[in-house]
Amino acid sequence: MGFSPSVIAKHPRILLMSMEKKIVPRGLFALDLLSKGVIKRINLKSLLGPSDHVFIENFIKCHKVEASQLLKLYHEKLDLSKNWRMDGHKMLHS
Repeated sequence: MGFSPSVIAKHPRILLMSMEKKIVPRGLFALDLLSKGVIKRINLKSLLGPSDHVFIENFIKCHKVEASQLLKLYHEKLDLSKNWRMDGHKMLHS
């Protein structure tokens, strides 16, 4: 997602989060939102910090017109991330 090591260092809790269940799906989802112009920037703390319920409220349900499409997109990213695996320091798609 292009964050510098200093940003990660400010939020070390990220290192304890699941790549498959949280980081990859939310990151892919946020990149899609950026490309569609739904959001203007990615805030790491608001993206990875909240529980799933709060994340859905903040990133999906607040966009009433697109909510059902955004929820579908988020679930697609969750499913997609299940096919990724770590190989050393690299993420590989199975």
